[in-house]
Amino acid sequence: MAALVGRARQLARCCRRVEFGAIAKLRSVTYFRTFTMATAKDTSTFFLEANADDFDTVFKLYPDAIKLKSEQKIKKPDELLKLDTWGKSYPQLSYLIKVNTPRAVMAETKKAFKKLPNIESAMAALSNLKGVGTATASALLAAASPEIAPFMADECVQAIPEMEGSDFTGKEYLNFINHIKKVCDRLNVNKKWSPHSVELAIWTHNILSDLSPQLLGKEPVPRDVPQING
Repeated sequence: MAALVGRARQLARCCRRVEFGAIAKLRSVTYFRTFTMATAKDTSTFFLEANADDFDTVFKLYPDAIKLKSEQKIKKPDELLKLDTWGKSYPQLSYLIKVNTPRAVMAETKKAFKKLPNIESAMAALSNLKGVGTATASALLAAASPEIAPFMADECVQAIPEMEGSDFTGKEYLNFINHIKKVCDRLNVNKKWSPHSVELAIWTHNILSDLSPQLLGKEPVPRDVPQING
Protein backbone atom coordinates (compact mmCIF):
# COMPACT_ATOMS: atom_id res chain seq x y z
CA MET A 1 0.00 0.00 0.00
CA ALA A 2 2.83 2.38 0.85
CA ALA A 3 4.34 1.72 -2.57
CA LEU A 4 1.03 2.52 -4.25
CA VAL A 5 0.75 5.77 -2.31
CA GLY A 6 4.26 6.70 -3.35
CA ARG A 7 3.54 5.91 -6.98
CA ALA A 8 0.33 7.95 -6.86
CA ARG A 9 2.29 10.90 -5.57
CA GLN A 10 4.77 10.51 -8.41
CA LEU A 11 1.95 10.37 -10.94
CA ALA A 12 0.49 13.51 -9.45
CA ARG A 13 3.76 15.33 -9.91
CA CYS A 14 3.87 14.24 -13.52
CA CYS A 15 0.60 15.88 -14.30
CA ARG A 16 1.70 19.06 -12.62
CA ARG A 17 -0.21 18.68 -9.35
CA VAL A 18 2.17 19.99 -6.72
CA GLU A 19 1.84 21.84 -3.46
CA PHE A 20 1.52 25.55 -4.15
CA GLY A 21 3.84 26.97 -1.54
CA ALA A 22 5.49 30.35 -1.66
CA ILE A 23 5.74 31.56 -5.22
CA ALA A 24 9.27 31.79 -6.54
CA LYS A 25 10.33 35.40 -6.82
CA LEU A 26 11.66 36.77 -10.05
CA ARG A 27 15.25 37.65 -9.30
CA SER A 28 16.33 39.76 -12.22
CA VAL A 29 15.24 40.35 -15.78
CA THR A 30 18.91 40.51 -16.74
CA TYR A 31 18.91 36.72 -16.98
CA PHE A 32 16.61 36.96 -19.97
CA ARG A 33 17.86 37.92 -23.36
CA THR A 34 15.93 37.14 -26.53
CA PHE A 35 14.10 34.15 -25.11
CA THR A 36 11.22 35.86 -23.35
CA MET A 37 8.73 37.24 -25.86
CA ALA A 38 5.28 35.77 -25.54
CA THR A 39 5.10 33.53 -28.59
CA ALA A 40 5.56 29.81 -29.19
CA LYS A 41 8.42 30.66 -31.54
CA ASP A 42 10.31 32.23 -28.65
CA THR A 43 10.01 29.08 -26.58
CA SER A 44 11.68 27.35 -29.52
CA THR A 45 14.46 29.95 -29.34
CA PHE A 46 14.73 29.33 -25.62
CA PHE A 47 14.97 25.59 -26.28
CA LEU A 48 17.65 26.01 -28.93
CA GLU A 49 19.80 28.78 -27.48
CA ALA A 50 19.23 29.43 -23.77
CA ASN A 51 22.12 28.67 -21.45
CA ALA A 52 22.14 27.05 -18.01
CA ASP A 53 21.47 30.34 -16.20
CA ASP A 54 18.46 31.04 -18.41
CA PHE A 55 17.08 27.56 -17.82
CA ASP A 56 17.70 27.80 -14.09
CA THR A 57 15.83 31.09 -13.83
CA VAL A 58 12.85 29.83 -15.79
CA PHE A 59 12.83 26.55 -13.88
CA LYS A 60 12.44 28.48 -10.61
CA LEU A 61 9.24 29.98 -12.00
CA TYR A 62 7.67 26.53 -12.31
CA PRO A 63 5.39 27.07 -9.26
CA ASP A 64 4.04 30.21 -10.91
CA ALA A 65 3.30 28.32 -14.12
CA ILE A 66 1.59 25.54 -12.17
CA LYS A 67 -0.62 28.03 -10.33
CA LEU A 68 -1.58 29.84 -13.53
CA LYS A 69 -2.28 26.60 -15.37
CA SER A 70 -4.40 25.22 -12.55
CA GLU A 71 -6.53 28.34 -12.64
CA GLN A 72 -7.21 27.67 -16.31
CA LYS A 73 -8.30 24.08 -15.86
CA ILE A 74 -10.02 22.40 -12.94
CA LYS A 75 -8.90 18.80 -12.61
CA LYS A 76 -10.64 16.07 -10.59
CA PRO A 77 -8.95 12.90 -11.85
CA ASP A 78 -7.31 10.07 -10.00
CA GLU A 79 -4.43 7.71 -10.76
CA LEU A 80 -4.06 7.20 -14.54
CA LEU A 81 -7.14 9.28 -15.27
CA LYS A 82 -5.36 12.16 -13.56
CA LEU A 83 -2.63 12.01 -16.18
CA ASP A 84 -5.06 11.79 -19.07
CA THR A 85 -7.12 14.80 -18.06
CA TRP A 86 -4.08 17.04 -18.05
CA GLY A 87 -4.17 17.08 -21.83
CA LYS A 88 -7.06 17.33 -24.22
CA SER A 89 -10.37 15.71 -23.40
CA TYR A 90 -11.15 12.43 -25.13
CA PRO A 91 -14.15 10.77 -23.43
CA GLN A 92 -13.46 7.33 -24.93
CA LEU A 93 -9.82 7.46 -23.80
CA SER A 94 -10.89 8.37 -20.28
CA TYR A 95 -13.28 5.42 -20.27
CA LEU A 96 -10.55 3.03 -21.39
CA ILE A 97 -8.24 4.21 -18.63
CA LYS A 98 -10.97 3.72 -16.04
CA VAL A 99 -11.47 0.08 -17.04
CA ASN A 100 -7.90 -0.91 -16.16
CA THR A 101 -8.01 -2.97 -12.98
CA PRO A 102 -5.64 -2.05 -10.14
CA ARG A 103 -3.96 -5.43 -10.60
CA ALA A 104 -3.37 -4.77 -14.30
CA VAL A 105 -1.97 -1.30 -13.60
CA MET A 106 0.40 -2.64 -10.95
CA ALA A 107 1.53 -5.57 -13.09
CA GLU A 108 2.19 -3.61 -16.27
CA THR A 109 3.84 -0.62 -14.61
CA LYS A 110 6.08 -2.94 -12.58
CA LYS A 111 7.01 -4.80 -15.75
CA ALA A 112 7.71 -1.52 -17.55
CA PHE A 113 9.87 -0.05 -14.80
CA LYS A 114 11.97 -3.22 -14.65
CA LYS A 115 12.82 -2.73 -18.32
CA LEU A 116 14.34 0.70 -17.70
CA PRO A 117 16.66 2.19 -18.86
CA ASN A 118 15.42 0.60 -22.08
CA ILE A 119 12.79 3.22 -22.91
CA GLU A 120 11.44 1.43 -25.96
CA SER A 121 10.76 -1.80 -24.05
CA ALA A 122 9.24 0.06 -21.13
CA MET A 123 6.89 1.93 -23.48
CA ALA A 124 5.83 -1.35 -25.06
CA ALA A 125 4.91 -2.76 -21.66
CA LEU A 126 2.86 0.29 -20.71
CA SER A 127 0.99 0.12 -24.01
CA ASN A 128 -0.64 -3.08 -22.71
CA LEU A 129 -2.79 -0.89 -20.47
CA LYS A 130 -6.05 0.16 -22.09
CA GLY A 131 -6.14 3.79 -23.13
CA VAL A 132 -2.49 4.46 -22.33
CA GLY A 133 -0.83 6.07 -25.30
CA THR A 134 2.59 7.59 -25.79
CA ALA A 135 2.05 10.81 -23.84
CA THR A 136 0.55 9.09 -20.80
CA ALA A 137 3.24 6.40 -20.88
CA SER A 138 5.94 9.08 -21.01
CA ALA A 139 4.45 10.68 -17.89
CA LEU A 140 4.63 7.37 -16.05
CA LEU A 141 8.26 6.90 -17.11
CA ALA A 142 9.14 10.45 -16.07
CA ALA A 143 7.75 9.66 -12.62
CA ALA A 144 9.73 6.43 -12.39
CA SER A 145 12.99 7.59 -13.93
CA PRO A 146 13.26 11.38 -14.44
CA GLU A 147 16.99 11.12 -15.04
CA ILE A 148 16.36 9.46 -18.41
CA ALA A 149 12.71 10.03 -19.32
CA PRO A 150 11.00 13.38 -19.96
CA PHE A 151 7.24 13.82 -20.17
CA MET A 152 6.19 14.32 -23.80
CA ALA A 153 4.05 17.41 -23.20
CA ASP A 154 2.47 19.19 -26.16
CA GLU A 155 4.15 22.44 -25.10
CA CYS A 156 7.59 20.83 -25.22
CA VAL A 157 7.09 19.12 -28.57
CA GLN A 158 5.96 22.44 -30.05
CA ALA A 159 9.23 24.03 -28.91
CA ILE A 160 11.32 21.68 -31.07
CA PRO A 161 11.38 22.93 -34.68
CA GLU A 162 12.36 19.53 -36.09
CA MET A 163 9.32 17.92 -34.47
CA GLU A 164 6.69 20.26 -35.85
CA GLY A 165 3.67 18.22 -36.89
CA SER A 166 4.98 15.06 -35.22
CA ASP A 167 2.63 12.30 -34.18
CA PHE A 168 2.64 11.02 -30.62
CA THR A 169 4.14 7.62 -31.36
CA GLY A 170 6.76 5.56 -29.59
CA LYS A 171 9.23 6.36 -32.36
CA GLU A 172 8.60 10.09 -32.01
CA TYR A 173 9.01 9.85 -28.25
CA LEU A 174 12.50 8.42 -28.74
CA ASN A 175 13.19 11.29 -31.14
CA PHE A 176 11.88 13.73 -28.52
CA ILE A 177 14.23 12.25 -25.91
CA ASN A 178 17.21 12.69 -28.24
CA HIS A 179 16.40 16.39 -28.70
CA ILE A 180 15.99 16.87 -24.95
CA LYS A 181 19.30 15.08 -24.27
CA LYS A 182 21.08 17.48 -26.61
CA VAL A 183 19.88 20.34 -24.43
CA CYS A 184 21.05 18.45 -21.33
CA ASP A 185 24.50 18.14 -22.88
CA ARG A 186 24.53 21.86 -23.64
CA LEU A 187 23.51 22.85 -20.12
CA ASN A 188 25.49 20.34 -18.10
CA VAL A 189 28.77 22.20 -18.44
CA ASN A 190 27.75 24.14 -15.33
CA LYS A 191 24.97 22.11 -13.73
CA LYS A 192 23.51 18.65 -13.95
CA TRP A 193 20.22 18.79 -15.81
CA SER A 194 18.05 15.72 -16.32
CA PRO A 195 15.72 15.22 -19.29
CA HIS A 196 12.75 15.72 -16.95
CA SER A 197 14.06 19.00 -15.48
CA VAL A 198 14.80 20.32 -18.98
CA GLU A 199 11.26 19.39 -20.01
CA LEU A 200 9.83 21.20 -16.96
CA ALA A 201 11.74 24.38 -17.80
CA ILE A 202 10.55 24.32 -21.42
CA TRP A 203 6.98 23.71 -20.29
CA THR A 204 7.25 26.58 -17.80
CA HIS A 205 8.54 28.96 -20.46
CA ASN A 206 5.72 28.05 -22.82
CA ILE A 207 2.99 28.43 -20.19
CA LEU A 208 4.30 31.74 -18.84
CA SER A 209 4.78 33.10 -22.35
CA ASP A 210 1.08 32.57 -22.89
CA LEU A 211 -0.43 33.32 -19.49
CA SER A 212 1.97 35.71 -17.76
CA PRO A 213 4.78 36.97 -20.03
CA GLN A 214 5.64 39.71 -17.54
CA LEU A 215 7.18 37.03 -15.33
CA LEU A 216 9.62 36.44 -18.17
CA GLY A 217 10.54 40.11 -18.18
CA LYS A 218 8.21 41.16 -20.99
CA GLU A 219 5.04 43.19 -21.19
CA PRO A 220 1.84 41.21 -21.85
CA VAL A 221 0.74 41.01 -25.46
CA PRO A 222 -2.16 43.49 -25.90
CA ARG A 223 -5.46 41.81 -26.59
CA ASP A 224 -8.27 43.27 -28.68
CA VAL A 225 -10.83 45.01 -26.51
CA PRO A 226 -14.36 44.95 -27.93
CA GLN A 227 -15.81 48.36 -28.58
CA ILE A 228 -19.02 49.30 -26.78
CA ASN A 229 -21.42 51.20 -28.99
CA GLY A 230 -23.86 53.74 -27.67
